[in-house]
Amino acid sequence: MIESYFQWSNDLTTGISSIDFQHRKLIDIINDVLRLCFNNDLIDEKKVSEIYKSLSLYVVEHFTSEQQIMKDFLVDSRHFAEHVRVHVEFKKTMNKLFVDHEALINPDKLGEVAEFLIRWLAYHILSMDKSLTRQIGLIQNEGLSPEEAYEREKEFVETSSEPLLKALRALFQLVTEKNNALNKANDELEEKVRVRTISLMEANKKLEEYSMQDELTGLPNRRYAFAEIEQLINNWKRYGGVFSVLFIDVDKFKAVNDNFGHEYGDKVLKWVATFLRAHLRSSDIPCRLGGDEFLIICSQCNAENAMKLGIKISEASRVYSREEIANSWEPSISIGIAEVDHTCETVNDILKKADHAMYNSKKQGGGLVTLAENN
Repeated sequence: MIESYFQWSNDLTTGISSIDFQHRKLIDIINDVLRLCFNNDLIDEKKVSEIYKSLSLYVVEHFTSEQQIMKDFLVDSRHFAEHVRVHVEFKKTMNKLFVDHEALINPDKLGEVAEFLIRWLAYHILSMDKSLTRQIGLIQNEGLSPEEAYEREKEFVETSSEPLLKALRALFQLVTEKNNALNKANDELEEKVRVRTISLMEANKKLEEYSMQDELTGLPNRRYAFAEIEQLINNWKRYGGVFSVLFIDVDKFKAVNDNFGHEYGDKVLKWVATFLRAHLRSSDIPCRLGGDEFLIICSQCNAENAMKLGIKISEASRVYSREEIANSWEPSISIGIAEVDHTCETVNDILKKADHAMYNSKKQGGGLVTLAENN
């Protein structure tokens, strides 16, 4: 494995030993990042976290040291302010790059960190730190004031290396701004995706609810009833327990449609749904199977208790408020009851038993409750 991808050179030396020592530390960190990028081993979050800690320590040591040096030599306030500004920008960008350690296990993402650090090192040393060193030399060796040293440095860079340094500064600033813009766009995209995902999940939930809900009455529909009973049968086979179903048919419903039209027929069905909701336990589930057929699923309820509930419902239907269906239908429902037993292998098995019992109620004139016979 290559020990160092990025090498220190004399061109990077500023002449201030403490600053040069810290720059060497940064190069070590850059090489650590590059080794992770090019290593075939899996990049883990722990290694990324260690690099971030090293960078954070570099930021504290280097930036504190440079600012103290500028204070000690009374460097011109204009240079001081610009130097501090780029320190702040570096710290802000670094924190943003490392905001998601998990994402940095991707070599490409970690490579972006390495590129940023290399650009920073070259720009910061060749431009800011060497300018600082020259101004300190003018103050110390030639006795210039900080203001005079700043102006002399300004003239020097304008006539010598300034075109290159200007281009370097502009490139660094451009790349930094581009990265910031890309990060912002990525954050905005991720937020849009998150919001869209939540919206789709809510829409799918509503679609699922609609697929399990009767449009006219708002009760759970046939699909829901079958899924619920299937689950109850599976639980009964595995754990035991008991449950019953009440199969309900609206008596003389055809006559309502024939004599008053389907609008009144719909009113009758809505009335039945409202009535059932008002007279059941919270654990009972009223469903509409279709047409004028309804079903009540009663978990933890044996045939005896289901019979009591059926009689209660039948009697209550005759006195329940029916203002919206007055003169079109005299409330009467036929009920058949079946309790799960060894003959109920499928949903259809228990429904057929309850349906057969319900027809026995209708054969006797309707308005009755009949319990299915045990086989």
